Amino acid sequence: MESRLKKTKLFRSRTTRGFTLLESILVLIIWSTVCCLGFYFTHNNQNRRIEKNFWQEFDQSWMEAKSRANFDRKGTIITFEKKRKQINFVAVGTDKLCQRTIKLPHEWSMPNDDQFSMRYDGYMSPASCVLFGNKGSKYNITVQLGWGEYHVQETATGHVIK
Repeated sequence: MESRLKKTKLFRSRTTRGFTLLESILVLIIWSTVCCLGFYFTHNNQNRRIEKNFWQEFDQSWMEAKSRANFDRKGTIITFEKKRKQINFVAVGTDKLCQRTIKLPHEWSMPNDDQFSMRYDGYMSPASCVLFGNKGSKYNITVQLGWGEYHVQETATGHVIK
């Protein structure tokens, strides 16, 4: 029995070449940890990039609506559609249909449908809308009384986006 135990050593003897079972398991554990951490950070970075792209597209559509009101004297209706998970910017008072649709990121939602109206002179009444983002973050979009200015605040962190 003792001779069998001597033959199955966990550590490498000086005469044998190769890796022991213990060394192989340690390398496997280290590599799996590195792979898991890499996946986590890549996934987290992707969510931040998707969120940043969404807010850039929203801001660009908003600026287009403001410039259409200032230069073309055309109003815009901004609708937040819960069921379709999208935001529509539709120009009113134009011969051709000017519409831009922004899809919410996949994991985002909104509690209800909402609508903002930007008049032909750029004026907007005060309004607000809520969007729910990843991991419980909540975004309040608030339109100030006046000339089409808005700001977005993430209430989970208190961070003001615009």
